Amino acid sequence: MFHRPRTTPAHLEHRVLTLAPMSTKTDRLLGDVEETSRRSSRPPPSVPRTPAPSVHATLRKEVENAELTTIGLRPPTWDDTPTEPTRSVPACVERYFDYMRARGREDDTTVRLGMTGMTCPSPGGSWIKCDAWQFASVDDVARVFVMRRWFAGVLPLVERDTYVRGHGAMRVGLFRYLPVTEADTADIARAELSSYLAEALMFLPGALRSRAIDFTEIDATAFHVQLTDRDMTVSYTVLCDERGVIRRMTTGDRLMKDPYAKGHPWVARRWSASVRDWRPVHGRRIPTRMTATWNLPEGDFPYADLFVDPSTVAFNLASRQC
Repeated sequence: MFHRPRTTPAHLEHRVLTLAPMSTKTDRLLGDVEETSRRSSRPPPSVPRTPAPSVHATLRKEVENAELTTIGLRPPTWDDTPTEPTRSVPACVERYFDYMRARGREDDTTVRLGMTGMTCPSPGGSWIKCDAWQFASVDDVARVFVMRRWFAGVLPLVERDTYVRGHGAMRVGLFRYLPVTEADTADIARAELSSYLAEALMFLPGALRSRAIDFTEIDATAFHVQLTDRDMTVSYTVLCDERGVIRRMTTGDRLMKDPYAKGHPWVARRWSASVRDWRPVHGRRIPTRMTATWNLPEGDFPYADLFVDPSTVAFNLASRQC
């Protein structure tokens, strides 16, 4: 069902698709937990804006350091070698590919985009503005993500997440160079590969034609997708509508620093994202608003409300062009 947000000035009005209550069966499927008094506060009203160019500059530096090999758009093939038949996928996945306009075109090899919005560092904490840029590559199976937030409202806290050919890392620092948190374990690599799969579902559906991807139908509006890279496997349960539009995805392959445990150790926790708005961009469809939530035993912790700036979205760039 569609609802109009509260009245705002015309130039700020933003239509959002509000999800209807899910069935008990779907709640069990997606691993929902009951609400508790420890649930995080909801983010304050936010509107799209232009992502910071300085964060984009940091992304370009991180991509350069990653030494990716992608050259962007693949050249057309001129030989007469027969193409391999498209693998059979469930009907709900076919509808997803059709909605994303992923068929009838060459598969995209890279995507670059910028985002803005609000994040919350801890359950019940204050929401703060953020700017983020990211770049993902199919050929390298790589993801580079940079986000800047303002610690105490004055100090720039920069997060850099990477997954490049089987190696993952999470780094947070003040002014980018003064380290606050660094982690590059095998569990971190798995979590970063999980992030890569989520972004492929939303921005690079052509990447999902790989033989390393497996789809399983759950019902007419839900499917399970599994990606294997090197010796790691990650998966999502994806809930769509009758047109194949992704509305929600969830996984148990993400890591977070447990806000309720002493010392805040890294732990695997269920993670879910809701996609609130889809728009046509460069002949494709992309999400322009997403919200992310940690589904913790203590209660749901919504921690991110992000807008994609369509003007920043570019496909098939070489890594040196991002």
